[in-house]
Amino acid sequence: MCWYKPLLWPLAQHFIAGETVAEAMAYGKKLRRKGIFPIFDVLGESAGGKQEAVRISQQYIQILNEISASKIKGDISLKLTAFALDYDEETCFRAVSRVVRHAHELKIMVWIDMESSSYTTQTLRIYRKLLQEYDNVGICIQAYLKRARKDILSLLPDEPKIRIVKGAYPEKSEAVYTSHRQINGHFKQLLRLMSEKDAWTAVGSHDMQIISHALSLPFPNHLEFQMLKGIRDDEKRLLVEHGYAVGEYVSFGEHWEKYVWRRVGERLRNLKWILLSVIGLDK
Repeated sequence: MCWYKPLLWPLAQHFIAGETVAEAMAYGKKLRRKGIFPIFDVLGESAGGKQEAVRISQQYIQILNEISASKIKGDISLKLTAFALDYDEETCFRAVSRVVRHAHELKIMVWIDMESSSYTTQTLRIYRKLLQEYDNVGICIQAYLKRARKDILSLLPDEPKIRIVKGAYPEKSEAVYTSHRQINGHFKQLLRLMSEKDAWTAVGSHDMQIISHALSLPFPNHLEFQMLKGIRDDEKRLLVEHGYAVGEYVSFGEHWEKYVWRRVGERLRNLKWILLSVIGLDK
């Protein structure tokens, strides 16, 4: 255990539901009473081989069974590196496919998170293969990636379910937009594209500019909002009261340190962008 983990725990509780499945399910039930659907996300480290990928897939299948048994209407979210993507793409696909197939039987949605840009092409390739067999699987597209529009256009013929987020991984500047203004502008362009193409859309943002822009566009097919635990709780409630579908990430697990640091980093970057905008330097 990291020496600083106990010191970080009070902050971690703001972002995660706990370390166990039981804690996550209990929190998920609280969300359902508020009209919010949980998106269960197991925090963990990358799997290094076939046996670990099988173990992780069995863990997710157990979680799916817990969701079904508890009568909680909710989704799950997963990262492909947790299913040995670094080891072998085919091993990863088979492990994730087992999870998606079981979720399909239980009528549970599976979201595939997007990680750093070095995994984008592989992630999209696996998602396309899953879409050929299952309709209960969605993909994340990061608005800070310059390739995002092209990726969405390439997916649209397969009738995908797409969640658009800003992006939270350190990247080389040539691959991404770096300023708040650029990222927000690109995010809005992607939302307009999804609206024009009548695509199934989830907005993964806490930025009120982005949320307001999404609300101003027509989405006849589907529009929902997905946010993290501990952020914009009042806005979640208002969206629910106005009839919108709202999901909250219920992240849990023993290996939560990197996740919490990433959330803290996002908040610090947001503060930096606000300050730059105030003094007119956010170009």
